Amino acid sequence: MLLVPTDSASAALLRLANMPATAPPGPHPLLCPGGTEADGRRAASAVGYSIHIVLSDSANTTARQLRVMRGCSYRYRGQLLPFAEGAEWELRRDGGRWRVVATSYHWVT
Repeated sequence: MLLVPTDSASAALLRLANMPATAPPGPHPLLCPGGTEADGRRAASAVGYSIHIVLSDSANTTARQLRVMRGCSYRYRGQLLPFAEGAEWELRRDGGRWRVVATSYHWVT
């Protein structure tokens, strides 16, 4: 499965998380895992997600917001449908480590 960052900041954050990021596989849309061709076979193309990550500071130096959005083109029986999912979490510095203290929102198309 491919993870394709949408910008250089997302690529840098994926590297910091030890997540293997790659360049887009070509001019075709990136297909979601689990998609199928018109005859019901699994999609033969490369599958994965485009990833957009934003890490925002707050006025409080011990808090940050992390927003992550992933998207792809879901192929069901050969028909392409857009898919996206996103969420935002509040992070707090605690004992020298960042930890998730709240989920602000989560959405799925």
